[in-house]
Amino acid sequence: MEFDSELSLLSSKFTQAYPPATYPELMHKHGRPYTCLLIDFHDDYFICVPFRSSIGHKNAFMFTGTARSKKTKSGLDYSKIAIIKNIDYFDSITAAIVEQDEYTEMMKNLPTIVQEANDYVDTYINHINGTTPLHPREFSRKYQYSTLPYFHDIMEGAVALIKIENIYTFYCSVCAALSLWSQSYARQIRIKCINIPDI
Repeated sequence: MEFDSELSLLSSKFTQAYPPATYPELMHKHGRPYTCLLIDFHDDYFICVPFRSSIGHKNAFMFTGTARSKKTKSGLDYSKIAIIKNIDYFDSITAAIVEQDEYTEMMKNLPTIVQEANDYVDTYINHINGTTPLHPREFSRKYQYSTLPYFHDIMEGAVALIKIENIYTFYCSVCAALSLWSQSYARQIRIKCINIPDI
């Protein structure tokens, strides 16, 4: 899996486009989004995973060796992911700052975090488009307070692409089955012809 990553803050334009009153599940701090791990899979959008000092669920990467983690359940919260397409929503002026020990632990576990964040988004997309629906209880456990429903307009392309791929896969399966059936039927016809008694 190829990706680029960096720390980032989301700009005031993002806050204006997604105000806390309308989008309460997004992470805002005094009217400003939290620091995020920005992941670029070179798709049509970026995945932004926010750092959070207190997480009360399992849909996250939890820090274990940091000073803060000894007091609170801190980490990177997948349930509060922001899906960003407009690069104006990134703050290119203000530096994103996190605790050094959290940065070190994040970088040490970066491949795991990226994979888990991507899986969290993909599982949601596959449920929404009907490819791999989750049991209602499991979906609620993973996505009841998720921010992903706010970004359906951005993820539409990914959903449509998955649907096209599924249709193509189904078409190929049908063609393969028909090919096997026709070969089997042809063999049966040949056998019948061979076994026709002489008159």
